[in-house]
Amino acid sequence: MMTINKEKLIYLLIILNPIFEIVYSTLYRLDVNLPLNQIFRFLMLFCFVFLTKNIKTKKIVIIFAITYFSIWLTQLSVGYSRISFSEISFVFKIIYSTCLIFIFTDYIRNNIVNTNTLIRITIYSVFIIIFSISVSLLGLGYEAWTATDYRTGYVGWFLFGNHLTIVLLMVFCLLIYIDKIRGRNIWIALTTIAIVLLGNKAGLVGLIAYFTILGFIYFFGSRPTKKKILFLLIIGICVLLVMPNIINYLSNFISNQVKLYNDYGYTNILSFLLSNRDLQILYVKNDLNANTDRYLGSLVGYGYERTVNVLRPYGFNAIEMDLYALRYYLGYIPVCIWLGIYLKVMLCAVKGFFKSRDLKSTAILLGTSVAIMHSIFTGHIVFESLSIVYFAILGALCMTIIDEN
Repeated sequence: MMTINKEKLIYLLIILNPIFEIVYSTLYRLDVNLPLNQIFRFLMLFCFVFLTKNIKTKKIVIIFAITYFSIWLTQLSVGYSRISFSEISFVFKIIYSTCLIFIFTDYIRNNIVNTNTLIRITIYSVFIIIFSISVSLLGLGYEAWTATDYRTGYVGWFLFGNHLTIVLLMVFCLLIYIDKIRGRNIWIALTTIAIVLLGNKAGLVGLIAYFTILGFIYFFGSRPTKKKILFLLIIGICVLLVMPNIINYLSNFISNQVKLYNDYGYTNILSFLLSNRDLQILYVKNDLNANTDRYLGSLVGYGYERTVNVLRPYGFNAIEMDLYALRYYLGYIPVCIWLGIYLKVMLCAVKGFFKSRDLKSTAILLGTSVAIMHSIFTGHIVFESLSIVYFAILGALCMTIIDEN
């Protein structure tokens, strides 16, 4: 009888995750309307749950499934939703996203996966992302923005750059955290270049924060050594050599952002920083609160399709900020669930930091903080099949880092 190697199957699914996204993106660009992304997500959820060991984890999955389907059935009963493939796949999407962090925590705590191997596989899985972004410079991938001269960036073989940005920012921290990985510095350099090539504001701000804080911890957090001094000298020389290019890049970037702000009608700096995501909330709030029961809408939301249909006339296809999306799609119950997840993950990361106070624990705390802030203000974690896997792995590491200490 054939036996399944659970550990290798988990690693295979992580490697396939970005490849599934490329297949979906390619078919979308070819106007092939197949629900492959939803099918992939359902199959991955089934496999991930099947591979868990603790019965408690399976019960958590069942509880979340009952909770979300109950909300949807309530929406059906009051006319906020309807029976459609889009609505059903959306419910599976949020079940999948919510359960993943508990599933990966189960894998680590029950030794179904080796922690260092899990991190290495997670890092290796983004090679296809980095490669596709890089070859876009040669015309073998897609640009992120084609309708404006003020923003430049590449998304490789994927549809959008926002979820790629947060994936690479999370992986950057894993590169610092892991004990041993071949070619660590090369991976860090490639990841940094890919984030810059994506051209997103969040990515550039995240990189600056990473290098500033992690650099300070590395060089001044402990006694200076010959290795550190030599490394600092090499970094200093390299920075001086490329300083004209850095200044030119930043100057053009800032200049383009100013032009973007003036020419695209941003009403305030917050709208600019959020890329008008605050308008999504304003349009939905004004329309749905005026035409539906506010109290019932707060409890169970207004339905996925119904909310999206309000936004489409204004040029938006979804609410991007994750917590607001949860609130208007499904009500405050999922908001409370995800706030609990954020709080749990952050508390574990903070405890790990204060126990170790080293570069590794700082990297995990930074990566967790950036991911959660990205989710709240920019989105592209809770509802993205690609980035939610990386967030779940990072969150599971935070939850189990206490066990190791």
